[in-house]
Amino acid sequence: MDLSIKQAESLTDKANQLLSDIRSQFNTKVYIAGPMSNFPDNNRGAFNDVASLLRHAGFVVLNPAILPDGLSQQEYMQIDLTMLMIADTVVLLDGWQNSPGAVTEYHLAYKLAKEIVPEADINNQLLKRFA
Repeated sequence: MDLSIKQAESLTDKANQLLSDIRSQFNTKVYIAGPMSNFPDNNRGAFNDVASLLRHAGFVVLNPAILPDGLSQQEYMQIDLTMLMIADTVVLLDGWQNSPGAVTEYHLAYKLAKEIVPEADINNQLLKRFA
C-alpha cells in the first residue's frame, strides 16, 4: 500500500495527537480534599484508599494525608492549598462539607476553575478517560 506524502503526514499528525492526549491523561494531577480533623488517624485510610485507586489509574496524586504529624492547622492549609493550586482536578471525599478546611479547598478549586469530582463519581468522571 503506497501512501502519499500528505497521507503519511496526516497519519503522523494523528499519531502525535493521540500520544499527546495519552500523555496528558497520565499526567493529570489530582488533589484529594476531605475531612481530617476529629477522625481516627486523621482519616488517612479514606485518603489513601482513593489515592491508591487514582495512582493505579495513572494519575499524579496530591494527597494531604501523607503530610507528617506535628504542624499547625495553618501550616497544613498553606501546604494543602499550594498542592491544590497545581492540581488539574480536585476529588472531594465524602463528608467534605463538614470540614472547614475542605470547604475552603472547594471554594478555591471552584474559583480557579478546577475540575471538581465527588468521591462517589470517581469511576464515572475520571476513570472513563481510559475507556
